Amino acid sequence: MTVEALIERVEYWQGILGLTHWTIKVELVEECDAGPHNSAAVRPSVYYTTADLQVTESAMEKDEYERDAIIVHELIHILFRDLTEASHVPLKFLNRDVAELYSDRLDFETEGVVDVLARSIAALSTQAW
Repeated sequence: MTVEALIERVEYWQGILGLTHWTIKVELVEECDAGPHNSAAVRPSVYYTTADLQVTESAMEKDEYERDAIIVHELIHILFRDLTEASHVPLKFLNRDVAELYSDRLDFETEGVVDVLARSIAALSTQAW
């Protein structure tokens, strides 16, 4: 998949998810900043409706459902931006060890929810209505 085709698909999903007011810089990369075991990574701005999205070349070699699930997964993280920021507010009131446990658990559980939502939304898009 070319970067142009990837951008087109991201824009399609932005429309479905109500993110058309976001400006998303899309990069096709060999390895994303999230590490070698991740297919993609997104960094939404804290204060503005802009984000950087990296998708690995190997992720784009997968079938259409998997590609869409990866894209939707990252876009859901954008939707969750404010919720994620708010959920981290208590960290500043906790000691370091408790804050680390809380943060790790929150991140783990958030990833699980985001993945289920992304896969469900991608699966629904492949069904004939």
